[in-house]
Formats: sequence, C-alpha cells, structure tokens
Amino acid sequence: TTPKSYSALTDGPHTFAVRAKDPSGNVDATPASASWNIDATPPAIAFTVKPAITAANETAYALAGTCSDNGIALTVQIGSLAATLTGPCGTPAAGQFATVPMDLTSLAQGPVTLQASMTDAAGNSTSITDATTKDTLGPALTIDTLDVINNANKASYGFTGGCETAGGSVAFTLTSGTTVSGTTSC
Repeated sequence: TTPKSYSALTDGPHTFAVRAKDPSGNVDATPASASWNIDATPPAIAFTVKPAITAANETAYALAGTCSDNGIALTVQIGSLAATLTGPCGTPAAGQFATVPMDLTSLAQGPVTLQASMTDAAGNSTSITDATTKDTLGPALTIDTLDVINNANKASYGFTGGCETAGGSVAFTLTSGTTVSGTTSC
C-alpha cells in the first residue's frame, strides 16, 4: 500500500477503483471504488443591468446580472445598502440574478459602488465590484440679465446664461406678444 499521487485532474466527476490480487494470482472479482467530484473553478458573476440612479428610479432601483451556479445564494451591495435578491442564482431564469426594487434615497450623489459575491457548494468564492452613478438633482440653470425687447432687437432677440450639464440642452419659451420656443445646447 504505497501512496500514489495524481496531478492535473480536471474539474468534474472521477472514480478510483482498486482490485486486489493475492500471491497465487487470484484477482478480486469486485473491485473497491470511490467516486468524487473536483470543482476548483470559482463561480462567475457579472452585472448586466446597472442603470444610473436618477430621480425616476431612485425609490425603486433594481439591478440584474448573470451567475454561473444555479441554486446558490448571492449577496449584492449597492453603495452602503444590502440588496434583497429575487432568489438564488437562476432566478428569474437560469444563469441570472435580480434584485428586488429598493429605495436608494439615503445614498449620496455621485459614484456608487456595486458589489456581488457568491460561494459555490465546493467552497470556491468570487467577489466582483462595479459602479454606477447617482444623479437625482436637476441641472442648475442661470439666465443672465435680459435686455428689454424693443424695435431694434425684437427680430433677433438673444439671451445668455449658464448650465451645469455640459452636453445637455436647454428648452426655452419666450412670450412677448407672440410665443417663441426652442432648445439650445448647454
């Protein structure tokens, strides 16, 4: 009974069988065997739905993603808040997870860290970190002092101001006898 080591065994089921042979050459008709499963691969997790937190979804925010080990529980953290999941990996569908909509009004504006972790039945663990942003405040808008509309400027009246959201737009309506509406870039 000399110990024997095997290396480079792959993930999956394995069976080891031994058969005894006595000094006369008689062989055991029923070999002893042991079966086991090797699982050295950690589970995979990814966020696939991670919208920005806005005024429209702040009180009912939900995340979703993919996971590799159906039936195994995950933990998800949104900023400092622990999320409740709709179920283990595989809920709502195989290889997926989702959070129950939750209220994120207590989180600060700006970047928000998303974290998920999972430990499979073999004890292999995975943790991931991702991010989204929280911006529930409307953009700040300023209008500089407006000139009086008169005969000299009524055909091409202009205004100036500033806005916080570069790349956004500003909708305007000017009413002075007639109404003029439009948008301009921010």
